Amino acid sequence: YLNGKIINTSRCMDPSKAILASTEPDMFKNYSSLNKGVFSKFSCIRWGTDVMGYLRCAEGIIDCVIERNIKIWDVAAIEPIIRMAGGIATTWDGKKLGTNDTVCASGNKKIHKIMLKNLQKFL
Repeated sequence: YLNGKIINTSRCMDPSKAILASTEPDMFKNYSSLNKGVFSKFSCIRWGTDVMGYLRCAEGIIDCVIERNIKIWDVAAIEPIIRMAGGIATTWDGKKLGTNDTVCASGNKKIHKIMLKNLQKFL
């Protein structure tokens, strides 16, 4: 809920029309490769996200959030919010958050599957 109203994640299923959020390019050691393989496929990239990106994903304003070098305590509270709003949050290899240092949160299963397929190359 946000201000007493139920929130829902985005139904966007096309990365070329989607908005992706992440904290900063420096969190990715291989940013140049990741930019060519993932970031360049999106309509818009929003940097400087931290927790707000995940919350905007739960609201349906942002379609995906990816991050690296994350600890479980950084994201444990957002997973149920995204899930209850209709989205999904896992590691880049589709496992439970906290099993490695990566996070991919998406508004729906279809775009999440596309994201994981692209992100697994960069684990």
